[in-house]
Amino acid sequence: MDDFAKGKSRLCAREFAGGDKRDDLFAPTPSLLATKWAISECASGPPGTRSMVINVKRAFLYGLARRPLYIKLPAEDSRSGERDIVGRLVRSMYGTRDVPLIWASEVKKLFLSMGFRQSRSNPSIYYHMGKEIYAITHVDDFLLVGDAKDLAWVKA
Repeated sequence: MDDFAKGKSRLCAREFAGGDKRDDLFAPTPSLLATKWAISECASGPPGTRSMVINVKRAFLYGLARRPLYIKLPAEDSRSGERDIVGRLVRSMYGTRDVPLIWASEVKKLFLSMGFRQSRSNPSIYYHMGKEIYAITHVDDFLLVGDAKDLAWVKA
């Protein structure tokens, strides 16, 4: 049963690009080659090498908005029918164009705080030198390769 059927839903925005091209809204994604490489590392690594996939159930956790964003108020708001009244977002909202970038910066902060280093060639790849763990991030999915006990440390 999906979240909507369970009565769980979230307010989403719908932002239109309007034809403007913005490099500042780039969010990294890993290449298929990175995933193939991680699988190869797991298969050919020393005994005890495992892979682990983590899926964050609530991605885009409403990080602080980095630019002025305004929304039409939802019908549930008592002021929604008033003329010339809009809401200004303090936090990002799912559906706005910069949410993936904000999410990626939160993921980066988390991995760096745990001692990982970010790849220079692909910002979706992280490596922990002390524990020899590779992590490939794609939005809310993380593929990790390393020793089983070290992967348990990441999960904890």
